[in-house]
Amino acid sequence: MTFWRTSLFKIYGIRFRPLTLARNQLPSHQFAGYKMKGRLLHTTPVFRSGQSPVDKIIDEIAEQYAIAKDEFEIAYEETEKNTVYAAEDREVAREELKKLVDMYDAAVEGEGGEEVKKRVGQRVREIKNAVERLKDED
Repeated sequence: MTFWRTSLFKIYGIRFRPLTLARNQLPSHQFAGYKMKGRLLHTTPVFRSGQSPVDKIIDEIAEQYAIAKDEFEIAYEETEKNTVYAAEDREVAREELKKLVDMYDAAVEGEGGEEVKKRVGQRVREIKNAVERLKDED
């Protein structure tokens, strides 16, 4: 191997092999996140991390859900204890819930909306109902 091929292997894990194809066998290439076999280009992106765009959106929603849930739990505890910070904590919980609901609504409207509904819709509805019940205690 020449120097540049060796360095490409060390840096990017690229291996160079001689091209040997049987008759009528088309090469399979992967570039720019898309798989191509022959002349047909499949439009489902394949990312190096192995996640589809829907999985990434769901991960972002799950992170925001965790934040909103933590804020809700803090607000609930402060409300139960009737502390000075209860009203402020309830407001923070509402703000985080609004961010979560906005992210969820945007994801449902976009590509893969049914998948998002199926995987995280129940959790979003549950925390939304819980924060709304917390509003009643104001």
